[in-house]
Amino acid sequence: MRMKLLTLAIIALPLLFLACEEPTTEGGFMLHNTSGAPINVTVDGENHDLDIDGTKTFSWDFTDDEDKDVEITATGMFVLDYSASELVWGTGEIDTREIRANATCVRFINATGADIVEVYISAYNATTWGSNFLTSGATIANGAHEDYSIEGGSYDLRVVDSNDQGYTLSWLDLPWFNNGVLQEITVE
Repeated sequence: MRMKLLTLAIIALPLLFLACEEPTTEGGFMLHNTSGAPINVTVDGENHDLDIDGTKTFSWDFTDDEDKDVEITATGMFVLDYSASELVWGTGEIDTREIRANATCVRFINATGADIVEVYISAYNATTWGSNFLTSGATIANGAHEDYSIEGGSYDLRVVDSNDQGYTLSWLDLPWFNNGVLQEITVE
């Protein structure tokens, strides 16, 4: 009889401890990429790639009335400086957040016959060209291209090739599209 009671106590004791644990509830959100191109997303310090029209769910287990403040950033061809702070509650609900395009992408194709060594893009009414978009020592080879993401608007473009020949294109209309757009401009 004592052996049966001891066996019953050994089986029941772990169940008693499990019953005392705090109940957990899931909370989180789903990100949906509607930008028109793949993006890289950082959520709570971890990087994730998200394809065109892709979704990814992020969830955490909470006890009682917990919450979590999550930082979200995203970059991509049609996404400039996206950042958000998401307060996640342990409600068991998963909310959806869309990341939309906030930029246009311009592809400059080099048909000058030489390497491009300087690229300047400025607002059409600016009085100076600003900074060179190419990093020090970088070039765009003849026949190659380079992509730049910028806000929609009207711009002037100036490039300088390795022969110190300058090319200027004025009043380029780079429209703002909700789903992004890739425009090709050939410099020749």
